[in-house]
Formats: sequence, C-alpha cells, structure tokens
Amino acid sequence: MNTVIFGDSHAAALKVGSDVFKCNEGWPQDQRITVTRLGSADTMIRPYFIDQGEYAEITHQEQALCIKRLPFAETEASYDYYGFCGSLNAGRLWRKVNNWLNFSPFAGQANLAPVSTGLLKQVILEEQRYNRQLIELLKRVGVKVFVIEAPKPYKHHPVLSEVNPDVIVYIDHFYKTVMKDWLVSQDIPIISIPRQCYDSDGFMLDKFKVEQDGIHANKKFGVIMIKEILKFLQAQN
Repeated sequence: MNTVIFGDSHAAALKVGSDVFKCNEGWPQDQRITVTRLGSADTMIRPYFIDQGEYAEITHQEQALCIKRLPFAETEASYDYYGFCGSLNAGRLWRKVNNWLNFSPFAGQANLAPVSTGLLKQVILEEQRYNRQLIELLKRVGVKVFVIEAPKPYKHHPVLSEVNPDVIVYIDHFYKTVMKDWLVSQDIPIISIPRQCYDSDGFMLDKFKVEQDGIHANKKFGVIMIKEILKFLQAQN
C-alpha cells in the first residue's frame, strides 16, 4: 500500500518519525509512506487552491513550491491513501493571547467577556473553511483520506504565563471536538493522539517537545504517530 502524508508544519515530526522507524524498527514490507509539507497553518486559513473539478490546483506560492496539485497527477505518483495533517491543529486559536486576556469560554470569569460555544464553533469552522473544502474535493473525486491530529499544548508554552491553563486546554479540546465531529460526518477516518502522549490535565508530555519550540513535537512523538498510522493502514487490507 502506498500512502502520502501532507499538511502543515506538524508534518515534520511525522517525516522524522517515519525515517527513524524505517531505520531502527520493523517496518511492514507492504507499506510505503511518503511525508511532504503542504504549507503552514497560517497560509491554510486563506484560499490556497482552485477547484479544477478533478483536482485542487495549489495556488499559494508557499504551498505550490512543495505540491502543485491534489490529488497528484498519475504521471507524478499514485497513492492508495492520503493523510492530511492540518484539520486538527488548534494552535492558531489558543495561542492568541490577547483574545484570552479579554474573553473566556467559561461564564462568570471576572473582567472577562464570556464566549459562547456557538460562537467558538463558528470561528473554528471558518478557520478550517479551506481545509474542509480540500477534504470535500478529495473525497468527491474518490481519494481515500484520513486526518492526523496535531499535538496538544505544552505546559511550557509562554501563553500559559498569562492565560489560565484551563482555558488553553478547553480551547484545544473544543476545537478538535468540533472538527472531529465534522470529519465523522464526512466519513473521514481520524488518527488521534494516543493517551500515552499527554498528562491528566490534557497537556503534551515534555519528553515529546522540540527544544526552544513551544508548539511542535519531536521524533519520539513522530514514531508513535507513524505507528498509529500504520496500524490504521494495515487494518484496511
């Protein structure tokens, strides 16, 4: 089985994880995985492709340097599955410290305006508009797609020095719940983060962090997620 994984900057951990796993452990002989970058979370909140009917033509300059169209042309490569890393990345929302110094998802917080779950859901779906459109296009043309969850927040992120940690965990969980519900409604499989990767408060364990980086995960996390992806793919045979 031949699979391509593409997406935002969190795909880097999956790329390193797949390389490490291939070198050091028993990689299934019937599985081939290619990992490539599509763009960043910031570029994916704006239009970055044109629906050409049978494929998405990538138009954003940064994305087009890596991938020119999805699905790939038959002359480029043929894949049985497409794994997308981007729809379950809540970082852009919970990292906006100015928002959470003035607003709260919890009622009754002193000097903070409450934000309803309805409004939060609308914000999330709007932020993911173009990623959702891409998934719908790929599904429409018969591509088998699955989505990979991005890391949860780390306790060492600077935003936690200013914002209630419970708010950060809630936003991350709510964001991903909204998107997982949408993905389930589209019959899109989800590769979730295993319980072993985060603590009882909902934060990623420090052993999976990248030094001098408050967001991304390292190769240890990448290996774990690649194993989860392989488990899913082998179950499709």
